[in-house]
Amino acid sequence: MADNLELVTGKTGSPHVDASDVGAFHMGLMGTGLKVLPNLSDGGTPKLTMKDSNTAQIPLMNFVVDGRVIRQKSATTLTIKSGSAGLKRNTIIALHYTRNSSQVESVEWVAVDGSGTSGTPADPSMPSSGRIRDDASDVYQPMWRIPLNGITVGTPVALFSVLGSMSSVWDSLTSAKPVIASNYFPQTMTIEGVRVGSSAMLHVQGGGVNTNAEQDTAIAMLEEAAKPKVQVVTLFGMNGNAWGLLSVNPNGAVNVMHRYVSGNIVWSNIDISVAWVTA
Repeated sequence: MADNLELVTGKTGSPHVDASDVGAFHMGLMGTGLKVLPNLSDGGTPKLTMKDSNTAQIPLMNFVVDGRVIRQKSATTLTIKSGSAGLKRNTIIALHYTRNSSQVESVEWVAVDGSGTSGTPADPSMPSSGRIRDDASDVYQPMWRIPLNGITVGTPVALFSVLGSMSSVWDSLTSAKPVIASNYFPQTMTIEGVRVGSSAMLHVQGGGVNTNAEQDTAIAMLEEAAKPKVQVVTLFGMNGNAWGLLSVNPNGAVNVMHRYVSGNIVWSNIDISVAWVTA
């Protein structure tokens, strides 16, 4: 057998699959670092709450740190140190991972206190900066910040984002969503569009729009998620030597304009479709 080559999902005659094998597989699928999974009940973000000024309640949650799957099976509490009058402080709630000389791994919740200050408090440094993926045996993973102002405890702040489920990712890539927030010419123009994933399309049909050579005319505004990365411009018609143009802009404005002829032009019919990649 080649050195350091392992058939992980195969029968080799003796126990050989360990946490590092499974962790490496998870990192390949999910990436390194901290990955917090959404709540199973509502798909939301797990929230740390304060039961009182000294007691933090950690919720039921599932998360992954460098491939190690960790589950808080029910809510639990952790005691934090009281604040000091006249001083501000940040306390970090962190997951502490250890691996002993027998290669036994364990995790626990810890509170790491920052220094009190009359100014803007900084987050404390973790007691160690190792990472599981680098084979460190002592690792601290920050999860929440608890701000304290004197003896008053502020609202905990999550130091993570939630990893979307595969079904939510699929829905975001396949579900059609509207792109128009406002139509400024609802009586004379039909402006419709859809967005699927990072692709968007718009169809403009109608008329009665006046354009000026010196200033673009806004006909609609896009939803925030539908705004393009760069300006998209397309020709929708000619009027003598004037080019009638439609533009979709990074600020969300959908404009019509004309070029190469001065003065005003009223367009009796516009019928054009345009597509772009969202920002």
